[in-house]
Amino acid sequence: MKISAALLTMVSLMTMTAGDIFAGTSKSVDTSLQTGLATAKQKTRIPILLPGTLPPRLQSIPGLISSATADNDSYDIPLYMGDGSGGTTLFVGDFSGNAHYKFAPRGKPVRLIDHIVGHFLPRSCGGSCAPSSIEWRVKGIHYEIQLKFGFDNEAEEQKTMVDVANSAISGGAR
Repeated sequence: MKISAALLTMVSLMTMTAGDIFAGTSKSVDTSLQTGLATAKQKTRIPILLPGTLPPRLQSIPGLISSATADNDSYDIPLYMGDGSGGTTLFVGDFSGNAHYKFAPRGKPVRLIDHIVGHFLPRSCGGSCAPSSIEWRVKGIHYEIQLKFGFDNEAEEQKTMVDVANSAISGGAR
């Protein structure tokens, strides 16, 4: 009985584990995150997880740029619109990983790929608006993604954040 190469590839992708995340795969990352990724890669030893693409609502924003701060055990890659000065009105999102963060889950538990449990916090507004966030832990490393943009409802917001986290996880170490 012949098994097609496409079927074998599909089966191998479906059986990936969290351990495979750290196998050094090198898939593409959204162009707006490439500058931050290059900086973080030079300074950190932990796997950098970033989505392959950003959600369509973010892709439509002109002039997205990233930067990074990193050390041996952590990285932080903020995403800005415009000149990247970091002003509150320019902040669009943030992607981080930290090997020493004391993980105290906040928000609603959500299922991510490979049986990883994430925690989702919807955007909240008071004097100003806090971004939507999703966080999870893999192999002792705390990962968090924050995105600040409007959603039509909380269900769409949660689905988008889960999709972005899954893209980062499935993309593996960058």
